[in-house]
Amino acid sequence: MNVPRRLVIFYFSGTGNSKRVALWLAEFARAKGVPAIIHSMINTNPATVDLSGALIVFISPVHGFNFPPITLNFISRFPPGANDVLLMNTRGGFKVGNHVTPGLTGVAFMFAHLRLRLKGYHVVGAVPFDMPSNWFILHPVPAPEKVQFIHNRNRERLAQYAGKLFSGRPLFIARRDIIQDIFIAPVALAYYCIGRFWLAKQFYASSGCDNCGICISRCPVDAIRDDGGRPYWTLNCESCMKCMNGCPEQAIDIGHGFIITLTLLALPVAGLLSAFLPGGGDSGLMNTLVVAAVTLALLTGAYRLRHRLLKHPWYVKLAEWTSLTHYRFWGKRMAKPPTSGKSNDNN
Repeated sequence: MNVPRRLVIFYFSGTGNSKRVALWLAEFARAKGVPAIIHSMINTNPATVDLSGALIVFISPVHGFNFPPITLNFISRFPPGANDVLLMNTRGGFKVGNHVTPGLTGVAFMFAHLRLRLKGYHVVGAVPFDMPSNWFILHPVPAPEKVQFIHNRNRERLAQYAGKLFSGRPLFIARRDIIQDIFIAPVALAYYCIGRFWLAKQFYASSGCDNCGICISRCPVDAIRDDGGRPYWTLNCESCMKCMNGCPEQAIDIGHGFIITLTLLALPVAGLLSAFLPGGGDSGLMNTLVVAAVTLALLTGAYRLRHRLLKHPWYVKLAEWTSLTHYRFWGKRMAKPPTSGKSNDNN
């Protein structure tokens, strides 16, 4: 690879992890005398950005062991070129003792690498960062001191990688995880085709919602709309949690009770439906697609009913009592240390 003389960094971030990595990288580049500019993938047309002579960097979180659709679509819209490209992702990490647990990249780098190669780019690195996990559907918000520890460790790692990068050395750190990434690929495909739509229905507006519309206006994929004076999350939702992190009233919760109940009901329905399909329940692609489509339709109908029920105070209270994010011990916002560096995106 060529020694970078200029950096153009594109990032997508819902909770701030990927944005922070982008800011760190720009900071280290400028310290080396290398100009760096940062662009959010949200509302940025890559065809209008000056890429001449630049090392192009893509930084995005991993959703379901793959880059989210907004990142993949952005790369697909990227104009052909011959620049060097560095791929980075942020995965979910936890502090255990004095260590940070590694996450899984899955197929994120594979698909992006292939797409960029076909466009003529030269991929010179793939680097994962195990930033604080923000999948609050499964675990409480990490304590601020743990978040700070994980950030410090990742900043140290990036400083080491930057030294190699600015000396012209490739950075294929992700190759260390290739075996488990290949192993998890079927799960990544299932999440992209089915799972992400299921999780798109995990959010709801609690009694603290004043219908200010901030979540609607700031959604990067226009997945939230006003429906009857309450925000309604459509199937386009990518579960990036930008809405939850940006709500001034902290009135967006995850419906744990709804998700668990619906899952328990959907499993026997899916099994019964599969038994009546051709093949008598034998697993097959067509049967799987039919079961997935019917289950998704039931999910959408159930969520629509739930949205109507949320107009009644008694149901709002029930939803809040069964939502772990409604309780202080669980939390609902990613803890963040003070921001350093500058970006042209204020989201």
